[in-house]
Amino acid sequence: MRTGQKAVLRYAGGPAGISAVPGSGKTFTLSLLACKLIGDLARDPDAGAAEVLVVTFARSAAANIRQRIREYRAAMGSRTPGLGYTVCTLHSLANRIVRNRPGTVGLGADFRVLDESETRRFIASFIGDEAQRAKELAAVLFEQPRSVDNAKVFGRFRRDLEGWIYTLFREFKLRSLTPDRLASVLRDRGDQVVWSLMLDLYDAYQRQLRDLDAVDYTDLLRLAVEALEQDPELCSRLERKWPFVLEDEAQDSNRLQERIIGCLTRGQGNWVRVGDPNQSISTTFTGADAKLLPAFLARSETRRYELPQSGRCARPILDAANHWITWSREFYRHFAKVDPLEPPLIAPTDADDPQPNPRGYAPQVCSYLPVGRQPAVWDDTCDRMADLIQERLRRPGADTYSWAVLVPTQRQANQVVEALRARAVPVDDSLVRISDARRILIETVAYSLDLVVSPNLAALEAVWQAAYAPESEAPELEVAETEVVAEPKEVPGIDKTGEGPTAFDAWLALELEEFDASPEASQAAWELQAAVRRWLDSVSLPPDEFVLLAAQDLFGTPFELAVCYCLAGYLGEHMARDRHHDFASCSALLRRIASGAERIELPDEGGTYKAESGTVTVCTMHGAKGLEWDRVFLLGLNNYAFPADPETDQFMSRLYYVKDQWDLPAELMAVVDHALDQRLDGFMPGVATVDNCAAYVSERLRLLYVGLTRAREQVVLVPDCGRSRNQNAQAEAHRELDDYLVRVHASPAGG
Repeated sequence: MRTGQKAVLRYAGGPAGISAVPGSGKTFTLSLLACKLIGDLARDPDAGAAEVLVVTFARSAAANIRQRIREYRAAMGSRTPGLGYTVCTLHSLANRIVRNRPGTVGLGADFRVLDESETRRFIASFIGDEAQRAKELAAVLFEQPRSVDNAKVFGRFRRDLEGWIYTLFREFKLRSLTPDRLASVLRDRGDQVVWSLMLDLYDAYQRQLRDLDAVDYTDLLRLAVEALEQDPELCSRLERKWPFVLEDEAQDSNRLQERIIGCLTRGQGNWVRVGDPNQSISTTFTGADAKLLPAFLARSETRRYELPQSGRCARPILDAANHWITWSREFYRHFAKVDPLEPPLIAPTDADDPQPNPRGYAPQVCSYLPVGRQPAVWDDTCDRMADLIQERLRRPGADTYSWAVLVPTQRQANQVVEALRARAVPVDDSLVRISDARRILIETVAYSLDLVVSPNLAALEAVWQAAYAPESEAPELEVAETEVVAEPKEVPGIDKTGEGPTAFDAWLALELEEFDASPEASQAAWELQAAVRRWLDSVSLPPDEFVLLAAQDLFGTPFELAVCYCLAGYLGEHMARDRHHDFASCSALLRRIASGAERIELPDEGGTYKAESGTVTVCTMHGAKGLEWDRVFLLGLNNYAFPADPETDQFMSRLYYVKDQWDLPAELMAVVDHALDQRLDGFMPGVATVDNCAAYVSERLRLLYVGLTRAREQVVLVPDCGRSRNQNAQAEAHRELDDYLVRVHASPAGG
């Protein structure tokens, strides 16, 4: 065990922060610390039924930590390895707290939680109801007011407005601002066209939630804080239950999450926060605040630990990542609004460490620039990289390594996948799309609904293929030396000469011996027939209840049934909101989910993603966090995806059609914050836009750091100049790293 890890395991109580570099064994250390504290509580005669609480950001991370603690406890000889601790996400913790006292915060016992897609649909609906006022708002905001009559520009504005409103609602709630409180704060503001619409939309949204007895994700956090602060008895009881709280991925915390855990640890103060400030990469779309963890680590009462050693990357990759830290601190020394990367630098592991740094594939860090050393446009760069990867995968031994292409956006990821597949390169795109297993499962449920709406052979065959057709070790079964009979791909017993309902009804009336197939296939068809009869007899059920019924006939694994349970819950919420109870609309909604057009959170498939040797994984840099590969290509390094100057570079948030290219949510929240501080006289329009651009620059510094540290043996840095030759330029980040490589005599790749 490393020195830093040993120090952490000597923790006995009080506020503590653990700064952990990528690949330092953070989850291993956190899990061992939890085991140590669980043992301490078990030996304490006064602890009673107290537990260690571990909270983290994602359900997959919670499942991983829970499994590790159980395994470590079992290895330590515990007879009850599953007891003495609770592991959950922060939203799950908030849900538990609110459900303890729903009446305290004005909710019913059976309140439900909306997901992000439902929230966005509500917002879109409300904006649609306020079309005229949206036009009035556009006339105020547009650089050219006449553009309101331009269908293309106004359509873009409508889509952007939905995103702005979603961000504003989240920010209002992070500040615990109800509609009434917000209206009171902004009573003296003169921008009536802007604020009257915002306030009315916010009020309508919150009223809709109250009517549904529902909350969104940020409401859940806000109300958990409210419940704890209004009910001291609840707070004390939970603190006795969880005298130690360990917070994983603390760099992704927001102010409400911090307040929740602050309430739970107010008495004893046993709060351990674990994270890496340099990996806070979700601030622009989740409300996370990258400043919270560094501020906690800097408190005088916080005991600070560091896990600086990492055996993940080859040493030249560590050196490049460390150079990125030191360069950012020097380059932005005079940019007070840009937060550079934080120490510590990454240290290699000791010679006797069980995870030694790999030697790597020389050159371990390299920069790709075409002939002339000028970046190409994105489309050309994508094709050139696909050619290069195809060539490298043909080299001897290439299939023994894992490969990845990481890009800034989903659109770029899709384009890279298409380019690689066009060259017959093995690709894993499971991190950027819904998996085949889930897609087929969801489509099968949709087909079962179709069979009830309008019985037809196409839907019947789809259900047969997905859930009933017998599996065979080989595609063909030998009957005799000269005769081969294939297992039927079509449903046994179907009369192809019949048409429509007649053929379906005839199949439904067949007896077991009439299916004219192998015994195994005939039995499966007989079981399908019985299931379809049950479904047709259940046509009076609501679609969500029908899905649960059909799931029992279609699927058998816990994962499949868990997905169906989530689908049924989603359909139930859809029906309650839109008052639709017909099977056809629910079938259409399921197909939107299967295609990825409608996003909902579904259970993991019994295991996390695993990199396969000889296959190229394509995903976004955000999606790569927590993962690693042998060889990594970082694409999209231009000054639009990775801007460096908050005042001169182009930013996604600064839209061409908005007056002075202001960032509307940033400007409006600046008004709110000035009003809350009662200093509206000091408000200067445009300052918040630059400040938000600076925050984006800071996040992009961290995003590139995450990308660099995903590679074990080699990382290739690939710039471009955007969609057209004069649109964007090589990112300052790439230029600096390219110069760094020249200085350390790294060899360029390609040319």
